[in-house]
Order: sequence, then structure tokens, then C-alpha cells
Amino acid sequence: MRAIRWVALVIIAFGLAYLWGASLIRESTTYAAVGPRFIPSAIGIGVTLSGLWLFLAPGAPPEAESPQ
Repeated sequence: MRAIRWVALVIIAFGLAYLWGASLIRESTTYAAVGPRFIPSAIGIGVTLSGLWLFLAPGAPPEAESPQ
């Protein structure tokens, strides 16, 4: 279980770094409903939320008993 939490923390860090990188993208001064930062920001948010879900998940489901 601890290894999964470490992986989740790495995923969260990657998502936050991706969001930081997306914030560095310059937008033009003209109006655009969806700018060049939208997709990278959405991906960063998705990755970060996935890492949080993995970190907060209750754990692996119990293994099925093998028939004897």
C-alpha cells in the first residue's frame, strides 16, 4: 500500500509541474473562447486529480479465494 502512495505522490507532482508549465504559455491579446492553455491545463488538472484519487483510495480490493 505504501508503494502506491509514493506513486500517487509522483503523479501529483507531475500534474502540478504540468500545470505550472501550462501557465507559462503566452496567450494572445485577442479574444478566444478556448486559448492555447486550455488543453494543457485540462490535462494537468486531470493528472493531478487522478493522483489524488489514487492517494486517497481505500486500497486494493480483497483477493478472491482460490477454489480447493
